[in-house]
Amino acid sequence: MHHINKLLFIILFLSSGFIFSQEVGDILWEDHFDDTATDPAMHLDVGWFYYDENDGLSGAVVQQVDGKGFLQTGNFANFVGAVVASSNGVPFLDPEDEEATHKALIEENKGQPNQEITFNINFKSITNSFVALSTRLVQRDTSESLPDSDPTHEGSYVLFFSPLTNDITLSRVLGDPEGGDEGGAEYDFLNPAQWQHFGATQDFELEQNVNYWVKYYLYEGDMKMKIWEGDLTDEPAEWLLEGTDPSPRVTGSFTMFSIISADPSVTDQIEIDDVVVRIVGDPVAVDETLSNIPSSFDLKNNYPNPFNPTTNIEFSLVKSDLTTLKVYSITGELVRTLVNSELNAGSYNYVFNGRNDNGQELSSGMYIYELVSGANISAKKMFLIK
Repeated sequence: MHHINKLLFIILFLSSGFIFSQEVGDILWEDHFDDTATDPAMHLDVGWFYYDENDGLSGAVVQQVDGKGFLQTGNFANFVGAVVASSNGVPFLDPEDEEATHKALIEENKGQPNQEITFNINFKSITNSFVALSTRLVQRDTSESLPDSDPTHEGSYVLFFSPLTNDITLSRVLGDPEGGDEGGAEYDFLNPAQWQHFGATQDFELEQNVNYWVKYYLYEGDMKMKIWEGDLTDEPAEWLLEGTDPSPRVTGSFTMFSIISADPSVTDQIEIDDVVVRIVGDPVAVDETLSNIPSSFDLKNNYPNPFNPTTNIEFSLVKSDLTTLKVYSITGELVRTLVNSELNAGSYNYVFNGRNDNGQELSSGMYIYELVSGANISAKKMFLIK
């Protein structure tokens, strides 16, 4: 009976002008913090939004240091010690141009509610704080000059760490009813006792000043996480925690790293690096009748070119098909696969950050990027200059 209902559902959508696409595993956005010298404020390549003195958060630090994202708590209205840094993968934020930043935050959002995020974290100095990775944060008021997702009001799904007690949880913060009618209250984000917890453990010892890899998976109401030392390739097969929200909220695109303390005078620190966010999901319906379908298969010239360290690769597809976008060295060696999935007809833009599939920086030189979709093939040259 289940299969019959599913088939009827698909037929109804197809007869209504809908088609189905599936993107599982493609990178939504990533940041390896490798442009420290040119962008200490973390506004370029991937633009990070954070609070400062003008928002009542004095002394907080968010910046790139030695190729990593560095966060240090400040004093919020003599209420709590806190620092937050959030992004939906926008390519830049310009504090001197609010109009351009507003446009980027709304129109160039690369986030999704169903995602798998992998990152490196170091709990540099935690004396009286917890650390949280929050996802599915929502920008409710997009009329603001700089629309953000305010964690004091908005609900989120949270991966919680306490290096002081070794607590790790999969949780949900309910948003302020005035913001989203979720049944929570203002400032619930500051109090884990008010959260809904779907999985918890103390079986992993969180040491300070040690680099850890973390993988956090979120699809519909299902959540999973794992954490390990060593290299990215040392990833354990088993998930450390798994949980399910029976009534999930599957909206929101902002991802946020934060440190929160009940002591407003505390100075705690973390480092983050190699943040890679990928889409997860089953086939999703796309209304073809409302889409701007391109008139031809087209691979555009990358820009900028030459580039360092990132460049944009745009292309158009006239029909749905298995599509790959790959980068080769001049000798023909495959160095990076940017796309390998079924894509819908439409226009796409992918950012290549000058790294191979293992996250290692490529050397200067000429590279070939090749787009293949069905029987269509196109390739172009690009130049990485350091």
